[in-house]
Amino acid sequence: MSAGNDFQGVNLGYVLELYEKYLANPASVDSATRSYFESWRPPEEARTAAEALPAGEISKIVGVVNLAESIRK
Repeated sequence: MSAGNDFQGVNLGYVLELYEKYLANPASVDSATRSYFESWRPPEEARTAAEALPAGEISKIVGVVNLAESIRK
C-alpha cells in the first residue's frame, strides 16, 4: 500500500487537516507528524476534492464527523 492510500474517509480528512496546518507552519504539528509529512503527499483525488472546498471547510466537516462519532459512542 502506498503512503497516499494509508488513510481513507474520516481519517483522510483529519490527516488532510493536519497536513494543511503543517504546510502553513511545520512547527504547529508534533515532530513525528512533521517527519511523516516531509515525504507524504495527499492522494490526487483528495487534493482535487480539497481544492474544490472553500478554505476552512475541511475543518468544519471533520468537526461535524467527530461530533457525530462522539454521540454514537
